[in-house]
Amino acid sequence: MAIVCSDGGDWLDRALEYHKKSLSIRVNCLGENHPGVADSYHNIADVYSDQGELNKALNYYNKSLSIRLNCFGEDHPDFADSYNNIGNLYKDKCEFDKALNLFNKSLRIRLNFFGENHFDSAASFSNLGYICAMRGHFEIAYEFRHFWKNLEKIIRYLVILPRTKRQCMKCH
Repeated sequence: MAIVCSDGGDWLDRALEYHKKSLSIRVNCLGENHPGVADSYHNIADVYSDQGELNKALNYYNKSLSIRLNCFGEDHPDFADSYNNIGNLYKDKCEFDKALNLFNKSLRIRLNFFGENHFDSAASFSNLGYICAMRGHFEIAYEFRHFWKNLEKIIRYLVILPRTKRQCMKCH
């Protein structure tokens, strides 16, 4: 981590290199259809997305999504994360209809799993509000404002609680 941070110029390239090494190790040790492999694909997609390589990112997100579907089913929070990140990718490509569809799917899963007053649910509401605003539906985007206000409370909650206690509470 220190090497990546100190180099500065090519930190995304280095991150990609390390994520690909992790992927190779995980595939060799765990097999192709393991949640850890899905996480590696997801991490690689995140880096490609940060680099602006949106088609490459979409390819890796879809690989992650496929494994997560096989491992967890469609109602798992990791699946919602995949939908959310692919939605962000389409948002960045200004393909708002596709993004809206994926953000709605992500929100449905998150509401079922976490409820309305959870950080991940609030992020989904925020993404939906953004898409509504970008499509000119300001009155609908405005309706999401109370969820954005809840996001501030949730962030304070996450900062105050120790990480291990948060993780335990997230599982229950």
